[in-house]
Amino acid sequence: MLDGADQIVDRELLRTDYWRTLWYLHSQPPLFNAFVGAVEHLPKAARPAAYWLSSCSATVATGIGAAYLARSARISPKAAWVIAVLLVVRPDAVLYEQWFFYTNFEAALLVVALAGMRGWASSSDKVARLRWAIPASGGLTALVLMRSLFHVLFVVFVMGVVTLAGKLTIRQCIQIALLPVVLGTLLYVKNYVYFDSFGPSTWQGENLARITLGRLSSAERDQLITEGVVSVNAAIIPFTPNYAPPPGTKPQDLGPETDAEILNSRIKSSIGTPNFNWRGYLPLFRAHLRDSVAFIRQEPSRWFTEMGLSWKRFFNSPGDNIRLEPNSGRIDSFRRAVDMGSGQIHAGGSELTLAAYDDAVSSIEWGWVIAWILAVFGPVGLTAYRWWRGRWGRGIAVSHAGASGVDEMAHFAIWAAIVYVSIVGNSFEQGENNRFRFVIDSLILIGAVATATNLSAVVRVRRTRAGLSDAQ
Repeated sequence: MLDGADQIVDRELLRTDYWRTLWYLHSQPPLFNAFVGAVEHLPKAARPAAYWLSSCSATVATGIGAAYLARSARISPKAAWVIAVLLVVRPDAVLYEQWFFYTNFEAALLVVALAGMRGWASSSDKVARLRWAIPASGGLTALVLMRSLFHVLFVVFVMGVVTLAGKLTIRQCIQIALLPVVLGTLLYVKNYVYFDSFGPSTWQGENLARITLGRLSSAERDQLITEGVVSVNAAIIPFTPNYAPPPGTKPQDLGPETDAEILNSRIKSSIGTPNFNWRGYLPLFRAHLRDSVAFIRQEPSRWFTEMGLSWKRFFNSPGDNIRLEPNSGRIDSFRRAVDMGSGQIHAGGSELTLAAYDDAVSSIEWGWVIAWILAVFGPVGLTAYRWWRGRWGRGIAVSHAGASGVDEMAHFAIWAAIVYVSIVGNSFEQGENNRFRFVIDSLILIGAVATATNLSAVVRVRRTRAGLSDAQ
């Protein structure tokens, strides 16, 4: 799959023109391709083992980090390790581990970063704080520089939530967030100077077009073009492989002058697949962004309707992805048994087979829907309940059973990460939404179990008080 992913540039260029290829990479943040390029500089015989070991290490890191976060959420040690083992051995984890792509690394980095934040906040001496700051700040930085979904605004949002919750001071948040925000912003400035796009990726127009223009019929697009709502570029499907900029396109619209092949070659010369980092795509990417925004302004209800489909796909099994073939077929019985146990009646197709993928609610994993609701709304409800009891009655700390302020900080950070990835991923992209969910599945599971634990604590406290009242 290394050569089949659009996000991975021509590996031959990573071997022969490493630094310039990364510098002129505008379609993706550079870190994942930087890692691929580093592996490609190893002896050829060692590369498969390096790819495999790195992906396996990410899975193990997810499990260990999840166990640590689960304990921070006041989940019992046994339950915490059960969660960790389930996350590591479930079929989706096996499939994404064997598919060398950034998804498995995202899941690991997210868990490691949040675990590092918790460890950093709980440490008192400088040496321990420095040790925990590496996974905390380093993990957030790696996410920002690896995946466009994790914009610097993700870091700001998470830190803002824990600050508003009173679990970290502004100074503490700045200490953790400074590196990812500064390096991410520098990347965005570079992209703006060279490619007139202030952000982590010039694909934002294509991604947004997939949930807007790409969902229209040809007749609907033609009507919008005739009415002047969108440009003629709206008729071109997102990520079209045979696009050429129209005659008369200004040179400055095509990026900087350079002989770097990453910008100048329409195809990946070593394998013959489209190079979506080619400079000729830049005018189309910008046009699709403008047209998508114009369409949303014209028909916001249609955008919200398409968001609904994105949310539906979000709760399909992450294993429903044609890119995981042929491995998914090799463990199909195991995968289907687990998915059915999660509440999925019929497997959903990949977004590349839209007719199957658009099937109704039978392909939703309802167990994960319930877990998501518990993880997202549970902390909000429990916090509101604690506030109400503290203001109008005898206060009891129920948002986390026996939790310290540091543990509550970790839980708020988990909540913020789930909310951000869910809302942003499903609002501005349509396709592999279930793959986005895989990245936060560990957090959803931890959050759901923590909510159940805290709810049981509330019930126990109320029963105890009721018993004391009756005894009096």
